Amino acid sequence: MRKDYEYENFDIENFYMENLNNNSKLILIASRPGVGKTSFAFNLIVEALKNNKKILINSLEMNGVEIFKKLDTDKNNYYLLNQNDAEIILSEIEKVINKNSDVSLIVIDYLQLLDFSDIDIETFVKNLKLIALKHNISILILSQLDREVEKRENKIPQQEDIRELKNLSDYIDLYVFLYKENNKVKVKQIY
Repeated sequence: MRKDYEYENFDIENFYMENLNNNSKLILIASRPGVGKTSFAFNLIVEALKNNKKILINSLEMNGVEIFKKLDTDKNNYYLLNQNDAEIILSEIEKVINKNSDVSLIVIDYLQLLDFSDIDIETFVKNLKLIALKHNISILILSQLDREVEKRENKIPQQEDIRELKNLSDYIDLYVFLYKENNKVKVKQIY
């Protein structure tokens, strides 16, 4: 297992221990394309695996072989979904958790690739939060930021830069924004 990025003035291990170790938080990780939200999530997955946690990953960005190579760990340490239908994802998550109660972290990579024809985004996020609370599981949702952030003079992301999720702050416990400044990846957290 390896870490892809180093983040300026940010400790991945400490973030994991404070926010993802045995709690029921719903965390949104957002950035513009190419900044490293998937790598950030995988760094957190690595921390979870170091702590002997089981992970459930739904990724449309990478296939199972790519994930296996990136994690460099036994396949028994994680469960993999490759589903784009948001309603089916919720059902599959419940099935995996009910069969394997040892899941402690769920990662959804990423929101804009999902099909919301049978369920709206708000209902999806609300149900993810309910799953987190019911099973005491942390959930990471990855999302892209709106292009408008690049047009502003101050390019530090804000909550309003996630157009699909503007009204969901009741369900999201923590926003983590990744952005580049002077060729370094920086992290901004909003509780």
